Amino acid sequence: HEVAVLKEKLEEAKDKTRETAEENARLEGQLAELRRDLENAKDDEDRAKKKAKEEADKVDEADAEVAKLKEKLEEAKEDEDKAKKKAEKKSEENDELQALVDNLQREDEANKQEIAQANDEIDRLNAALAGQKGSNVPTGAELPEGFEFGRRVYECVQAPPGVGYRFTPDFADKNPDGSGPQAPQVIIADAICQGPKAIFVHGTSGRGWLPVTDPAGKRILFRHLGRVEDLDMSQYELNDGESKLGQGKSYAMGGDLRTSSPNSAVSSPEEKAAKKKAKADAKLQESEEAAAGLRKELADLRQAYEEAKEDEDKAKKKAKEEADKVDEADAEVAKLKEKLEEAKEDEDKAKKKAKKKSEENDELEHEIEELKGKKDSLEAELAALKGEMGASLTSSRSLELDVQAKQDALSEANRRGDEAESELKKLKEELEEANEDKDKACLLYTSDAADEEDSVDLGGRRIIKKKK
Repeated sequence: HEVAVLKEKLEEAKDKTRETAEENARLEGQLAELRRDLENAKDDEDRAKKKAKEEADKVDEADAEVAKLKEKLEEAKEDEDKAKKKAEKKSEENDELQALVDNLQREDEANKQEIAQANDEIDRLNAALAGQKGSNVPTGAELPEGFEFGRRVYECVQAPPGVGYRFTPDFADKNPDGSGPQAPQVIIADAICQGPKAIFVHGTSGRGWLPVTDPAGKRILFRHLGRVEDLDMSQYELNDGESKLGQGKSYAMGGDLRTSSPNSAVSSPEEKAAKKKAKADAKLQESEEAAAGLRKELADLRQAYEEAKEDEDKAKKKAKEEADKVDEADAEVAKLKEKLEEAKEDEDKAKKKAKKKSEENDELEHEIEELKGKKDSLEAELAALKGEMGASLTSSRSLELDVQAKQDALSEANRRGDEAESELKKLKEELEEANEDKDKACLLYTSDAADEEDSVDLGGRRIIKKKK
């Protein structure tokens, strides 16, 4: 019975060990699967990190490209500003030249009008000359003796800058060379004339006419000193029209005073008109040449302005292209940033998944450790049971040997019982035969029956008792 109990415990222990092994194998499989999932999650995390890094690198490259494009855009804007300034400068120069051209055109028109007036004056003077030739008015040469003008000395009383020469006896017709006399210089005159507003004397220097008074006739500009031959000219400073200073010294040293003859000193109307026309023609020629130069410069400036405008348009176009590139780059950067955000989200998901797998792995490893502990305790218990069972088996073996011996003895007793039964059967048969002859014979007891006492019954049959 103890052996059977021990065998049952042994079987139970084996079943528990087998179940523990199966559970351990199942958990080991789950652990391996979780480890594979963890490795896959780590691989996914690494791929997500790599992808995020690649996207971040792309974003950095795109940012660098955008920075370069912005620099180019700034350069294009600077070029555009320079082109605008250049175009504005050219436009201002163009306006200035246009103003100069307009002024020259106005001067040209004025010169043309002046030439027309000079032509009209020439015609008028020619007509007057023709009228004088046809009249009986006496000329200067027909004046009585002592009334001829001759060569007379006039002293300038106008302080510097003095009085300027006139081409004609007209205040407006001024000689611009600035060679007129100033106080206390003197001039030698060979003719006198009543002008439109004042009396004029003609200088022998050939520079033109000088007014004796101001246009209103209130201020004296020249004072008459007398004839040349009646004065000591070494006492005076002569202005001969070359410069305003130093003329008296040159005269005192014997210079020739007669720079023009008395008859030629007074210009005829034809000469005056011719001089005036020549002056107007020269001025017109100068104006035309200046206008031609200005027109050429204006054309060059207009061409430069057009080129500047083209440069400005090109700069604007380039700036627009660069701005479009910057916009495209910004859009690309925005897309890359979106991808980077997605990659970061994938990385976060992978990290969470890996963390979850790691936690599950830790739980399974803990459970496996517990199962291993149970397995170890079961194995210890099984070893104890095996030891106990071994001792029991040793005791059981001796008992089995004893039982076997007893079973052998029992078998021998059974064999002997069978033999006794067989013998008894024979005896019964003999008894039956004897009973049949009972009536024929008396009842006899054998000596064996007398000797066996209680081992035989009354009929003399052997009583056999079986041992349990």
